Amino acid sequence: MGVTNTVDTKLDNVAILRTMANEVRILFDRDQNVDTLEGRVQGGLIPQMGKAIMDALAQVKSSYLVDPKIGEVTAVHYTRMDVVIGMFQARIEGKSSYLRMYDTFHSNDPDEGRYLTSRSAPSTSMELTRELGDAPSCAYVTAFVRPKTEKETDVRDVMDNLVFWRTYGDDGTGCSLTVKVPADGLLKVSYGRKAAEDAGRDVLTAVREVRILMEWSLRPILDIPDGSAQTILTDLRKSLVSELRKSISPIFYSHKSEAYRYEQEVRAIATIPIIERDQIVFEYPNDSGKIDVRHYYERDDLRVTNLLTTGSVITIGPCVQNRENVAYYLEHLKRKSNLLGPQVVQSQVSYRNS
Repeated sequence: MGVTNTVDTKLDNVAILRTMANEVRILFDRDQNVDTLEGRVQGGLIPQMGKAIMDALAQVKSSYLVDPKIGEVTAVHYTRMDVVIGMFQARIEGKSSYLRMYDTFHSNDPDEGRYLTSRSAPSTSMELTRELGDAPSCAYVTAFVRPKTEKETDVRDVMDNLVFWRTYGDDGTGCSLTVKVPADGLLKVSYGRKAAEDAGRDVLTAVREVRILMEWSLRPILDIPDGSAQTILTDLRKSLVSELRKSISPIFYSHKSEAYRYEQEVRAIATIPIIERDQIVFEYPNDSGKIDVRHYYERDDLRVTNLLTTGSVITIGPCVQNRENVAYYLEHLKRKSNLLGPQVVQSQVSYRNS
């Protein structure tokens, strides 16, 4: 009999976890089968623990949500021209095509992933390390600028913006993509030391409370006497820490210095505890003359067919040479790839990059 068959699915995930732990303990006390115990822990308790932790941390994470009441938001992503051309060409060649989430090792922000803790609240950082172990060394991020409102004037101010061309638009020689992105796939970035200090305390308190709650829910299993099941119990405790880190780690990459507030950034974020290492693609340019390894992750909601739809806009940067010819080429790629939705326009910003 599967341990979840007798669980009332109307109960919240924490109550379900406690019920499952009780059932698993009863079955183990009856048959003393370590292999069966391991199967139930790995196949039932740990996945359910992940759901329970997500529920228990929902409140502390809610302030980072873009807007849970809406399905999609307008967002603008600045990038190099060759990135967009490559997205079209991949489609033409019959390959999957995405707006990729690249590693934060190459971020232009020296505090990337550390501002929440070590840069603003070192004591909180040490306490979180004790609770969760070391933070992930990097995340995979796609950054967007969100307009103040969905009004056309606000969108236009963001999609063709001098500051963003200079900072993220390949010094005006790139392009911007104005697209619709699922709101539940994005997190807002918070700015400044005060926000980081407050968030650090809130995260630490929440992690400690949730850890106590999970240990209470799993107590029937964790109280199994010393013996042949100890390896399983050790793995269960490690999984508890891993699931906590998985749920909370994107918040580390949702804080930046006050100097970046002008960006009003929203982000798609993924970290190693959430994604498997074999899902990461590494790039090593052998002809570059230097060692510069980039890596990226591809997420379904950032698939090109979901982004370059009717209403999306590709804005050619103000410093792109022969912009009319580039626009003509992009129209050709649209037809060849059967991605006919995006409108191709040229920047109206006056910008000299030399």
